[in-house]
Amino acid sequence: MNLLVFGSGGSEGIPVPFCNCRLCKSGERRRRAGYVIETSGINLWLEASPDLREQLIDYGKLIDYLYISHIHYDHTGGLNDLRQALVVGCANGYENKKLKLLIPFHLHEEFISNKCKNIRESVYHSFQNLLSCESVEVISIKPMTWIRLNEKVKVVIADTAHSNTLSSSILVKDGKKSLLYLADADMLDENLHRITEHVKNIDIVLAHTPF
Repeated sequence: MNLLVFGSGGSEGIPVPFCNCRLCKSGERRRRAGYVIETSGINLWLEASPDLREQLIDYGKLIDYLYISHIHYDHTGGLNDLRQALVVGCANGYENKKLKLLIPFHLHEEFISNKCKNIRESVYHSFQNLLSCESVEVISIKPMTWIRLNEKVKVVIADTAHSNTLSSSILVKDGKKSLLYLADADMLDENLHRITEHVKNIDIVLAHTPF
């Protein structure tokens, strides 16, 4: 199991424009959330940040699975870029495979029911466009329910509180290794303990909690 980091900054990114703090002045640039798990013949991309376009260019490979944890813009702002990229991708390999978009049940409901879905270029509208894209398969995941990605890899999510909404952390197992991605989890609550209680040792804990 390999973990690649393409962005680990907070919602504002680093550096923040017009900020004179020590961190922003250091010159070290950090994009918004973007991680790739490579294991057992598949890759799983975590989050669709506003920096997704540049991150996908840097990665340079087709994506098998994309997971989005919650509705905040720093995790969904790249959906329109994803839609546009798939238009090109369909002519360069994606016509023979589908990008499987994994989203928590609460996020799927938000995308479907929000009135902003009719506003062009909004993340909600971009999601509606992805639904009509033949190269995308949307998989809505309920918490505490294991989903198999292939014969070796399976995932389970847990809903946790985050700001004024829910965010869903995800546990990935491939038979040998395990990785827990804490997606803006405000606290290690009972739900997170429940999805980890059957895992003896978690090999990697990715705590994306820069807020």
